[in-house]
Amino acid sequence: MIVLDYFKFDEHKVYLLTHRIKNTKDFVILDEYMQKGSRYYDDSRIAKLVLGYIAEQTKNGYDFNLEKANEKFLSLSSIDIDPYIVDAVKEAAACDYHYDGHNMEKQW
Repeated sequence: MIVLDYFKFDEHKVYLLTHRIKNTKDFVILDEYMQKGSRYYDDSRIAKLVLGYIAEQTKNGYDFNLEKANEKFLSLSSIDIDPYIVDAVKEAAACDYHYDGHNMEKQW
Protein backbone atom coordinates (compact mmCIF):
# COMPACT_ATOMS: atom_id res chain seq x y z
CA MET A 1 0.00 0.00 0.00
CA ILE A 2 1.40 3.34 -1.06
CA VAL A 3 -0.32 6.56 -0.11
CA LEU A 4 0.73 9.38 -2.42
CA ASP A 5 0.01 13.06 -2.07
CA TYR A 6 -1.76 14.97 -4.81
CA PHE A 7 1.00 17.44 -5.68
CA LYS A 8 2.09 15.72 -8.94
CA PHE A 9 -1.39 14.86 -10.18
CA ASP A 10 -4.00 16.87 -12.05
CA GLU A 11 -5.93 18.87 -9.46
CA HIS A 12 -9.27 18.83 -11.28
CA LYS A 13 -9.17 15.07 -11.89
CA VAL A 14 -8.24 14.43 -8.23
CA TYR A 15 -11.30 16.46 -7.21
CA LEU A 16 -13.47 14.32 -9.50
CA LEU A 17 -11.84 11.16 -8.12
CA THR A 18 -12.68 12.13 -4.54
CA HIS A 19 -16.32 12.60 -5.45
CA ARG A 20 -16.36 9.39 -7.46
CA ILE A 21 -15.14 7.59 -4.33
CA LYS A 22 -18.08 8.99 -2.33
CA ASN A 23 -20.52 7.66 -4.93
CA THR A 24 -18.80 4.29 -5.40
CA LYS A 25 -17.82 3.06 -1.97
CA ASP A 26 -21.39 2.42 -0.79
CA PHE A 27 -21.60 -0.28 -3.46
CA VAL A 28 -18.36 -2.01 -2.44
CA ILE A 29 -19.04 -5.32 -0.73
CA LEU A 30 -16.75 -5.72 2.26
CA ASP A 31 -15.48 -9.07 3.45
CA GLU A 32 -16.18 -10.25 6.99
CA TYR A 33 -12.75 -9.13 8.21
CA MET A 34 -13.33 -5.54 7.09
CA GLN A 35 -15.14 -2.75 8.88
CA LYS A 36 -16.14 0.85 8.32
CA GLY A 37 -13.91 3.02 10.46
CA SER A 38 -11.86 6.19 10.23
CA ARG A 39 -9.88 5.09 7.15
CA TYR A 40 -12.99 3.92 5.32
CA TYR A 41 -14.69 7.28 5.80
CA ASP A 42 -11.62 9.33 4.77
CA ASP A 43 -12.24 9.84 1.04
CA SER A 44 -9.13 11.98 0.70
CA ARG A 45 -6.92 9.14 2.01
CA ILE A 46 -8.66 6.64 -0.28
CA ALA A 47 -7.94 8.95 -3.23
CA LYS A 48 -4.27 8.98 -2.22
CA LEU A 49 -4.31 5.17 -2.17
CA VAL A 50 -5.76 5.11 -5.69
CA LEU A 51 -2.97 7.41 -6.86
CA GLY A 52 -0.47 5.10 -5.17
CA TYR A 53 -1.85 2.08 -7.01
CA ILE A 54 -1.58 3.93 -10.31
CA ALA A 55 1.97 5.12 -9.54
CA GLU A 56 3.03 1.57 -8.65
CA GLN A 57 2.21 0.51 -12.20
CA THR A 58 4.65 3.07 -13.59
CA LYS A 59 7.44 2.25 -11.15
CA ASN A 60 10.88 1.51 -12.55
CA GLY A 61 12.89 -0.33 -9.94
CA TYR A 62 12.59 1.71 -6.76
CA ASP A 63 11.74 4.99 -8.50
CA PHE A 64 8.26 6.21 -9.25
CA ASN A 65 7.68 8.07 -12.47
CA LEU A 66 4.99 10.44 -11.26
CA GLU A 67 4.77 12.16 -14.64
CA LYS A 68 3.80 8.85 -16.28
CA ALA A 69 1.52 8.09 -13.35
CA ASN A 70 -0.30 11.38 -13.91
CA GLU A 71 -0.60 10.63 -17.63
CA LYS A 72 -2.12 7.23 -16.84
CA PHE A 73 -4.42 8.82 -14.25
CA LEU A 74 -5.64 11.37 -16.79
CA SER A 75 -6.25 8.66 -19.39
CA LEU A 76 -8.57 6.64 -17.15
CA SER A 77 -12.30 7.07 -17.53
CA SER A 78 -14.56 6.98 -14.50
CA ILE A 79 -15.40 3.35 -15.30
CA ASP A 80 -11.72 2.44 -15.67
CA ILE A 81 -10.87 3.92 -12.29
CA ASP A 82 -13.57 1.98 -10.40
CA PRO A 83 -11.42 -1.15 -9.81
CA TYR A 84 -8.75 1.05 -8.21
CA ILE A 85 -11.40 2.61 -5.97
CA VAL A 86 -12.75 -0.79 -4.94
CA ASP A 87 -9.25 -2.00 -4.03
CA ALA A 88 -8.50 1.18 -2.05
CA VAL A 89 -11.82 1.05 -0.17
CA LYS A 90 -11.22 -2.60 0.75
CA GLU A 91 -7.67 -1.79 1.85
CA ALA A 92 -8.96 1.02 4.07
CA ALA A 93 -11.65 -1.19 5.60
CA ALA A 94 -9.16 -3.99 6.23
CA CYS A 95 -6.86 -1.55 8.04
CA ASP A 96 -9.79 -0.34 10.12
CA TYR A 97 -10.52 -3.90 11.18
CA HIS A 98 -6.94 -4.71 12.12
CA TYR A 99 -6.26 -1.49 14.01
CA ASP A 100 -9.38 0.41 15.10
CA GLY A 101 -11.41 -2.71 15.77
CA HIS A 102 -8.83 -4.19 18.10
CA ASN A 103 -7.70 -1.03 19.92
CA MET A 104 -4.16 -1.46 18.66
CA GLU A 105 -4.00 2.18 17.55
CA LYS A 106 -4.72 5.39 19.41
CA GLN A 107 -7.91 7.19 18.59
CA TRP A 108 -7.15 10.90 18.43
